[in-house]
Amino acid sequence: MYSIDVRQVLSNLVDKFINGDFVDIINSLHTTGFLTKDTWNQLLIEDASVQTVIGNAVSSFLSPNLSEYQLKLRQLTILVAGAACLQGFLQSNWTGPSIPSDALTDVEKLSSLAKESLRCNEEPPYPLAKFYSLLWISRLLLFTCKHQLCGLKTASIWSIRYLHAHQQLFSDIVPDLMDATFVNIDNVTQGILQDGTVPPQLCCQIYVELSHIKRYYYDYLDAKKLLRQAQDAIGLKLELLGRLGKRTRFQEKELAQLTASIKCERLDGNRLTLEEFSKIKPPVLPKDVALDDDTVLNRIKFSNDKDEIPVLLPIEQVVILAAGIEVLQITPDQELRKEEILAYINCNLMHPQEWTIQMISLMIRSKIESKHHRTVERSMMQLQALVEHVNASLPNVSQRLKFVNAVKFPSIWILQRELGKILTDLGAIKSALELYLQLQMWEEVIMCYHAIGQKDKAEQLVRDRLKIQETPTLWCLLGDIRQEAEYYERAWEVSKHRNARCQRSLGFLHLHAKKYEECIASFKKTLKVNSMQRYVWFSLGCAAMRTDDYELSAESYRQCVRLDPDNAEAWSNLSTAYIKSKQKERGYRTLQEALKCNYENWKIWENFLFVAIDTGHFEEAISAVHRIMDLKEKYLDAEILDILVDAVTTGKVDSEGRYALELKPLLLKLFGRVTSTITSNAAVWHSYSKLYAQSESKEDSDKKALRTASQNPKWENNVEDIKLVASYAKTLSEVALEKELDKSENVTELVQVLSSTRLSLKSIVSKIKRQISYVNTSIDNELETVCLNLEERINNLSAAIAAHRS
Repeated sequence: MYSIDVRQVLSNLVDKFINGDFVDIINSLHTTGFLTKDTWNQLLIEDASVQTVIGNAVSSFLSPNLSEYQLKLRQLTILVAGAACLQGFLQSNWTGPSIPSDALTDVEKLSSLAKESLRCNEEPPYPLAKFYSLLWISRLLLFTCKHQLCGLKTASIWSIRYLHAHQQLFSDIVPDLMDATFVNIDNVTQGILQDGTVPPQLCCQIYVELSHIKRYYYDYLDAKKLLRQAQDAIGLKLELLGRLGKRTRFQEKELAQLTASIKCERLDGNRLTLEEFSKIKPPVLPKDVALDDDTVLNRIKFSNDKDEIPVLLPIEQVVILAAGIEVLQITPDQELRKEEILAYINCNLMHPQEWTIQMISLMIRSKIESKHHRTVERSMMQLQALVEHVNASLPNVSQRLKFVNAVKFPSIWILQRELGKILTDLGAIKSALELYLQLQMWEEVIMCYHAIGQKDKAEQLVRDRLKIQETPTLWCLLGDIRQEAEYYERAWEVSKHRNARCQRSLGFLHLHAKKYEECIASFKKTLKVNSMQRYVWFSLGCAAMRTDDYELSAESYRQCVRLDPDNAEAWSNLSTAYIKSKQKERGYRTLQEALKCNYENWKIWENFLFVAIDTGHFEEAISAVHRIMDLKEKYLDAEILDILVDAVTTGKVDSEGRYALELKPLLLKLFGRVTSTITSNAAVWHSYSKLYAQSESKEDSDKKALRTASQNPKWENNVEDIKLVASYAKTLSEVALEKELDKSENVTELVQVLSSTRLSLKSIVSKIKRQISYVNTSIDNELETVCLNLEERINNLSAAIAAHRS
């Protein structure tokens, strides 16, 4: 039956594949021996089981009677055919230039069937994608029939690439595709990447691809690990450091500017010098739009050219770009994040070589610059240039698809959506609306209608689309507009309980309405469909906390930080859940993780301080107060300081079994800092005095405590304030009377101290007596008692003074 020379067919396919002639490969599939004309005709029969037809064709082609060599050749033929279909799909929908619609007439006959087969969770794939049939055929050959290609080491890699391309046709994560992807990633990382047969640069490229996919599914820990393995594969050492340079045109003094340091001695022998690079013919690359600003330079001007970035190899640029993408996706949106990302991106823009790398580097720079008023115009112009360049005739297809998976290249519609976001940021809402309408991105369209005050038009649009075809997403969008639960319930039914978006949106609706029990039920349903929704886990934790279900709350936050280990707020809330459930030590440890994620948040530090005090970590509590004062200079919590003083003066034992008395020098240093910035808090001075047993410092602190308390406006009008001032006066009198017992004291100085203390107490008693109204008996009794106690102290002081004067 198969009289063809499989070896010759495979050789021709591989040559065409390398040259990017995917249309020729696809149109000649019937000559490969397994997708014959008869097979094609069977595929076009409406009631035919396509999977069965393809499966039978592949099984027949891979006859068990073949020799091992012949079997391997035929497996490779199937793999190349499936990969060519996938690459053709990516060419038309990702990198361009698009394949003409009449170039694949036979394949396009399967388009409607393919689109229906590619549905996931009752949701159709992105409607404007071209050549669904190519992705569908690649699915059948690279994924469905993968078990018949088990002899090929790279089969799992191509299966992963198909799965990720399929996933990107949907706005939500598809659990079935994710699970299949993870299984194949495990096969690759434990198989081909460990057997030592893959060249280091290819090994590095695969690791980078897998790290992007893991990060797409919020598996940040594995993504980080894979990226480090990519660097190790080629011996790349990458770090950020500061170099002196100028950022603006009128800057006179050079300042430290963040940049990347790249070392890769293993590949230095393959590197071009700057002179050699300048002599080679420049490839066709997208335009790097210059920054036309009257102040900011187009590029940082560093002072020392010796430290200039060398000409990087493409594989090095791929890893550096991946490092920038990692920061972009997992780091909070802060000014430092922008500088870190640009430090990586600018390395690639110094000596551009590869089309895909340059495209993504410029796209990321545009996303970063869109948030700043001096660069937002360049950002828009740059993205517009990238969108136009995708449809250009040059460079050729093979150049465009090189590294396409390793640089996280987006689909054409996602690239255009980024342009729409910048237009929205610039206030060009109507221009963005027109673009989103062309792209049929209904959620973004609705947002634009809301922004221009045309909510009714948004609702009418969704209802019109529902008349054409009911989809879970459209019903959810109608629910978003109307803010009514019934539309989300309808979406849930249409999806046959398989679309996570429906219950997620319903859960958030209940959450905002403070219907926490209903909210929890909805969140549990959506997480059962897709457990990789970190924001849902976070919100479930919040709702559970509101219902006092601390066990569920803790479990939810644990899942959240598993997916997003750098989420400081989730770590902090997890600590709260532990503390509420009387697991204070776990709460303390969890807050330490929160601080690792956000070291600059004084509120987290304050929570850490409270828990440290509660769990007996006194030294850490002292450090926490220092840190809070670094962040918030006038911060003061007198009660916490007093607790620390009591721990030290009473000899309490800390969490590690040490006596807190050992911390007295640290606590004195802390009080010195506090009282140097906050001088008018009586409670602080009182606590400070308690740290001293007998010394001039104690007496001085007691005086300041009494003075600051009695200088508080209208303290004598409040019973509690009167009692506080009286207690400070009593303490001061005790210190003065104790000095009398010290025989080494100078008599003249002692009499002055006793007289000064007596005068202070008389003044206080006088003010208190004015408040005795002889109307409110209970209060009057309290005030009289206070006065009697103080007068007794005055009498003692008078007696001591008289004794020394005689």
